Amino acid sequence: MQNILTITRSADADLSAKQFFAVKATADGGCDLAGANERVLGVLTNDPQAAGAAAVQVAGVARVVAGGVFAAGDYLKSDAAGKATKQDAEAAGTLVEVFAIALEAAAADGDQVEVLLARAVVNNAAT
Repeated sequence: MQNILTITRSADADLSAKQFFAVKATADGGCDLAGANERVLGVLTNDPQAAGAAAVQVAGVARVVAGGVFAAGDYLKSDAAGKATKQDAEAAGTLVEVFAIALEAAAADGDQVEVLLARAVVNNAAT
């Protein structure tokens, strides 16, 4: 049995084509698609239109849409389109908003894979 936690928020935009994308909390208590390296509230598990009820998974094992190639075990952040992408290539000292750990590898942009939702802020060390 997998334990998950899902909350409901109002969709601030049409998210009907964004199931399994990363979403962020908005100032009005709703949610919208997460942008590049933004703090992720969770993963959208349904497909609401604007002002509809958005089901947002905030804990547990979730399915996400990949924004590119990554391996199982990689730390993931949101890209500009709300897709999960590998945390790397940031400049030394950059704070990175990680929201998950990949449980499966993604071979291409658009793949759907399982992740463990685990929010953290990573400070890239100088190499």
